[in-house]
Amino acid sequence: MEKNNWIHQDKAIDCFLREESGILEMATGTGKTRTAIRIMETLFRENKVDQILVLTYGNDLLEQWYRELLLRCQDTILFRWYGNYNEFSRFQITKAKEKIILISREGERIKYVLGRLKDLGERTLLVFDEVHGAGSEGFRKAVENEIQFFHYRLGLSATPIREFDQEGSVFLEKAIGPVIFHFDIADAIKNGILCCFRYIPLHYQLTSEEKKKKQNIIAAYEQKRKKGIAFQEEDLYRDLARVNKLAINKISLFQEYIQKEPQILERCIIFVETREYGLALQKMLLSYIYKFHTYYGNDDSSNLRKFARGQIDCLITCKKISEGIDIQSVKNIVLFSSDRSKLATTQRIGRSLRKSPADREKVASIVDFIYDSGKSEDVTADSEREQWLTELSKVRKE
Repeated sequence: MEKNNWIHQDKAIDCFLREESGILEMATGTGKTRTAIRIMETLFRENKVDQILVLTYGNDLLEQWYRELLLRCQDTILFRWYGNYNEFSRFQITKAKEKIILISREGERIKYVLGRLKDLGERTLLVFDEVHGAGSEGFRKAVENEIQFFHYRLGLSATPIREFDQEGSVFLEKAIGPVIFHFDIADAIKNGILCCFRYIPLHYQLTSEEKKKKQNIIAAYEQKRKKGIAFQEEDLYRDLARVNKLAINKISLFQEYIQKEPQILERCIIFVETREYGLALQKMLLSYIYKFHTYYGNDDSSNLRKFARGQIDCLITCKKISEGIDIQSVKNIVLFSSDRSKLATTQRIGRSLRKSPADREKVASIVDFIYDSGKSEDVTADSEREQWLTELSKVRKE
């Protein structure tokens, strides 16, 4: 009998229908959206809910949800409140028993919506896609007194735990529910749902100027400490990490790697920290590839669509497509702006691990940059990430 690779979705659905609230932790590419839609269909069919709110951020991701719902929920009336759409009033007055609205997850907007609908909370499902983002301080302060009125609460994420933010993680568990189902990247590779990958760590050093910059950052925080000025340790780590993310030696190191393996730029997403760093990288890439473009914070999605269609080989971006966007043909990821957070790294490498019908033997490649301090005994966020991804890259289909 042929193995059902997707049985994890059935298990996830059973878990939610039993608990009626909680978070499904499922690796990117394992069908979080389709699993959620099957839960929606079941709750409608069993007459347990009359309306559903899908809450996430990013117009690209919301449009992806909208297209999927149009395809799979043809008897359900759909509404939108994001981008140029504002159909919430129509959603409220529509008497249909099966209706769904997709809403951009901005704190004050969601507070308003939940406040207007809380009297119907017993028969409403809230779906929080990329739920880890709902643990941010601004969002939780806006909605913490409203969510309790809604009985059915579903969170979706490959990475629900907010590292270095205990308050945010506690809020998610209290407001939406605990993780009730777990299916990570290793599980997905073993089950043949995601492809395996090569991990290529490139070791770099800082320039003397960059080392001096880090010393100055540490000195500035020490002055704050001596003066009794309060600050978060996380702010110090973030400022120090930013120097590494912008290390200029990475570009020449990557150039050397391209000369040996130019195919790394095919169907490739390159993550950088800033637009300015991306510009410096572009100047180098022009010698090797011409079908590439950028996709930054406020850009429209035309370049993303061109990349998805194969009109662009390589996309340089900041953080905008770390989450949610489904492009099966992505094969290579380059992490110039590697993060100490497993959450960010998992989201980024997940862009390349989806299997592609056009490339059944697909093996992804992840190029990472590891800071070499010159001290072998140092345990850094980079060395921990290198160890984790090295082990993960050894996982194969069972």
